[in-house]
Amino acid sequence: AADVGGAAADGPVRAETDKIMDELRETLEARKPANTSQGEVSVRWAYEVMAPAAAGAVLLAVLLATG
Repeated sequence: AADVGGAAADGPVRAETDKIMDELRETLEARKPANTSQGEVSVRWAYEVMAPAAAGAVLLAVLLATG
């Protein structure tokens, strides 16, 4: 079948996110036997996201207070 926009013309049209999830699941299944992930999971604050968000919140507060 001809490839139209990344989907086969005779099959159902699937969202790009569905295709990505299928690829991620396949990758997970393929990598499951590998023992490369070791150690504890760590969570950290994303300051590179929080700083601009905080600056935007301050700016919004100033605009609402003066407007």
